[in-house]
Amino acid sequence: MIAIGGIIGPGLFVGSSNALHIAGPAGILISFSLVGIIVFFVMQSLGELATLIPVTGSFTEYASRFVDDSLSFALGWAYWYLWVTVLANEYNAISLVIMYWTEVVPQWGWILVFWVFFMALSMAGILVYGEIEFWLSFTSLPVAMAGLCAARIKVISITIFFIVGIFISAGVIGPQKIGFKYWDDPGAFADSINGVANTFVIAGTLYAGTEMVGITAGEADNPAKAVPRAIRQVFWRILIFYVGTMFFIGILIPYDDKRLLSKESKTAQSPFTIALSDAGLSAGASLINAVIVVAVISAGNSS
Repeated sequence: MIAIGGIIGPGLFVGSSNALHIAGPAGILISFSLVGIIVFFVMQSLGELATLIPVTGSFTEYASRFVDDSLSFALGWAYWYLWVTVLANEYNAISLVIMYWTEVVPQWGWILVFWVFFMALSMAGILVYGEIEFWLSFTSLPVAMAGLCAARIKVISITIFFIVGIFISAGVIGPQKIGFKYWDDPGAFADSINGVANTFVIAGTLYAGTEMVGITAGEADNPAKAVPRAIRQVFWRILIFYVGTMFFIGILIPYDDKRLLSKESKTAQSPFTIALSDAGLSAGASLINAVIVVAVISAGNSS
C-alpha cells in the first residue's frame, strides 16, 4: 500500500495535464512507457539489494558501501532536492485544483495559505501529523467508502475514471462519441519527437515514489518476503495507473485544450476534471476535484 500511495499523487492528477499539452496523446504513451521500463528495471535492482541488505538508508547506504562516500553524499542531496521540488509542485497543484471552484483568491494567495498550513503542521510534531492524516482519510470516506485509507481512495478514483472514460469515449455518456478523433485532430503528437523527449523529465518526476518500497525495507518485519512481493507489483502499477491514465486522458482531451496546464496558461485544470466536465458530469468533476484536493493535502502533509 505504501508503494501504491507513493506512485499516485498530485503529479499524476495534475502534472499529466502539462505532459499531454507538450507531447500529445501518442507522445505521452511513448514517453511514460519508456520511462516506466527504466523504472521497472531500476526497481528490480533496488529490490534485490533491499532484500539482501534491508537497511534504512537504502540506496544512499548502498552507494556508500559499494562505491564511495562521495557518491552517497551526492545521491542523498539529489534525493533531497527531488522532494523539495515535488513539494513545490504540490503547492502549485493544490492552488490550481481549488481555483476550479473559485478565482476570487489569486493562485499565489492559495500557495501562501497552504505554505503556512504545512509549515505549521511540520512544526507541531509527529502526533499532530498522525492526527491530521487520520482525519484526512476520515473526511474522504464519503468520496469512496468507509474504512479506506487515502491510497485506496486514489486507486478507486482512478479505476472509476477508467470505467467512466470508456463510456464517454463510446458515446454512452456525454454529448458525442469521441473514440480516437483527437488522435486525428489535432493529432497524435504535439511536437513530434521533441514533445516525447521533453516529457521524459515530467515522467521521471511523476514516477517518484516507487522507490519507497526499497527505502522502507529496513523497517519491514520480514523484508525477504515483503520486498520481492512489492517489487513484482511495481510493473502492474506502472502499466495500469500511469500508462492507463495517459491513454484515457489522451483519447478524451485534445492536447491543444486551453484548460490544460502549460507555461502560457494563467489557470489550469486537472485532465480528470476536464474530461468529466466535457461529458456533462459536473457533479463528478467536482467530486474528482475534491479527491484531488484531499490527495494533495495528504501528500503535502507527508512531504
